[in-house]
Amino acid sequence: MTVEWLAIGLGAIVGIALGLTGGGGAILAVPLLIYGLGFSIGDAASVSLIAVGAAALLGGILALPQKNVSLPVILTLGVTGMVTAPVGVILRKQLPEQLIILCFAVLMVIVGIRMWRRKVSANLLPATVCRPDSSSTKIKWSCRCSMVLLMAGAVVGILSGVFGVGGGFLIVPALVFVAGLSARASVANSLWIIAAVAISGSTFHFASAGGIASEKGWWFLAGSCLGVGLGTLLVRRLPDQKVNRGFAVSAWAMAVLMVFSQG
Repeated sequence: MTVEWLAIGLGAIVGIALGLTGGGGAILAVPLLIYGLGFSIGDAASVSLIAVGAAALLGGILALPQKNVSLPVILTLGVTGMVTAPVGVILRKQLPEQLIILCFAVLMVIVGIRMWRRKVSANLLPATVCRPDSSSTKIKWSCRCSMVLLMAGAVVGILSGVFGVGGGFLIVPALVFVAGLSARASVANSLWIIAAVAISGSTFHFASAGGIASEKGWWFLAGSCLGVGLGTLLVRRLPDQKVNRGFAVSAWAMAVLMVFSQG
């Protein structure tokens, strides 16, 4: 297998996981770029941001026919994340590479646990901060609701910049348990928010570093865009629990690999 096809294949894995989980798959991009294609942690985070942002944007467009997208929700989390993503990029450049890799491994373990335990019915959701009446399908905006979503967006932006992830592992739970959106609606909205945050971080990287350092990164980008289309189609057919638990096992395996690689 040539390097180009390997890059496309690894990118497709990220894209499929992104389309299936609404963002959790983006966390696989950095370890695949490091251990599959030989990128440094800095270059891997930058390429991941670009690939995840482009794939999430495409996935969000493909999800539009479902009519689950809420513009106020996307703007609340997305704009906040766009503002704080460059802060994360700056912070990443100040931290030792080994520390970032080990912190990323811990993050993958946490995400894996959340995905394994994730059980959300699209038809039966509890009352939430933004939807206090469980019988209603509309978000009731309040100061508390807005503040919680703004805080979630800020954290997502910083983590996105530092680790090169989309932050969907935080966005989807926030949309479900705070905004009170269904699981499927949360995935659709999460893709748009991830796209906004990742594009902000990658734009800042382009301005400071001059673009993708290797041609392999562009092939990875192409693969992720192809994969997200397939993932968006599969999400309607595969059981949520099997998808979540399969992703959790993959995240834990990647975390173990990253820890052992650091001795």
